[in-house]
Amino acid sequence: MKKFLTITRYDIIKMFRDKTSLFFMFLLPIAFTIIMGMVFGNITNSEGAYRIPVGVVNNDRGEISGQMLSKFKENQTINVTMKDIKTIYKEVKDVSIAAGFIIPEGFSDKIMGGEAGQIKVVRLPSSVDSMAIQGMLNSALSEVMLKNVAVDFMEGELSQIDKDRRNDLINQLADEIERGMQKEPAMSVESIKVASNREADSYDPKAQISLGYMVMFVMFTIILSSGELLEEKKLNTWNRLLITPVSRGSLMVGKIGANFIKGWMQTAFLIFFGSLVLGVNFGKSLPSTVLLMSIYLISVSGMGIFLASIVKTNAQLGAMSSILIITTSMMSGLWWPIEMQPEFMQRIAVIFPQFWAMKGLRSVVVANQPVSTVVKPIIYLLIIGTVFFIMPLIVQKAKKLLTNHA
Repeated sequence: MKKFLTITRYDIIKMFRDKTSLFFMFLLPIAFTIIMGMVFGNITNSEGAYRIPVGVVNNDRGEISGQMLSKFKENQTINVTMKDIKTIYKEVKDVSIAAGFIIPEGFSDKIMGGEAGQIKVVRLPSSVDSMAIQGMLNSALSEVMLKNVAVDFMEGELSQIDKDRRNDLINQLADEIERGMQKEPAMSVESIKVASNREADSYDPKAQISLGYMVMFVMFTIILSSGELLEEKKLNTWNRLLITPVSRGSLMVGKIGANFIKGWMQTAFLIFFGSLVLGVNFGKSLPSTVLLMSIYLISVSGMGIFLASIVKTNAQLGAMSSILIITTSMMSGLWWPIEMQPEFMQRIAVIFPQFWAMKGLRSVVVANQPVSTVVKPIIYLLIIGTVFFIMPLIVQKAKKLLTNHA
């Protein structure tokens, strides 16, 4: 016990002496988390929410088009700006606006005359938002038309009444219609987010970002720390350790224990940062988070030892692990929700430990689900970790057989 603790303690001390390692462990993850949190957090924030940019050219200047655009601009999901035709085409091509609407001259007259008024829509073929925006504009026109039809009908019905009295009644009707349209819908909708057998807290995009980068950067720390074995073999210190009274098993446990502690130091720091700076609520899920991340660190330690067993230098390990970690992290839903990916990529992602770590963390931290939801991710992480711990033994045995055969 004392022997492998001594090895673990030595590796931790060596880590604190390496300023580059400290930078990559603590400062770099914070920088990434802050930048991405500012970008995605502000987009989805309810206060000052992002509005879809829309351009409009109004060549009509009639009463109907004016009323329609006033209604259109009241929609809280879009940001309408008046432009000229040349600017509309340029900004649609540059994707500066989602769509552009060109209202032709005489549009209001056609509508008042019972004809269909045509509005040109400028959009990219790949635009997803343009159809929804067209619906909003059509809805605005329908409200204006409903009000005008009702007023016209009442004017005909009240034609025998005194002109001043008739005008008063028509104005009152128009005001009532306007107020009626502004009222809350008769049907109210309450959004209940369900998580297992209880309600979940509101979705927090900053939590998704904080958790994703925590899982990814901890993996970098664990795997690159495994490269110390290569460095010790290169400097021949590993062979010196093998001739000491310390067994090979104690040496490996000491190295894995050091990596585990390094990983947890980084994890604890990033949890504290996410909670204090980004406002991520780990309070209800902290025991589940601790358990899940502990198993994840062990699983990734096995991956690190396996990678160190198939390369010869730290440079090779760094190059291979960078490509592997970044690629698998993107596929595992650490950079964006995994649901955005094609189905075949989602199926491939289940073989990566980041996928199961992120799945469990999203359940207990983001969706506020109970501890039982991390049981399945933990089982799969243990399986993946066991496979990776066995594979170096297979590689070592294969190398010995090839050497003996040669």
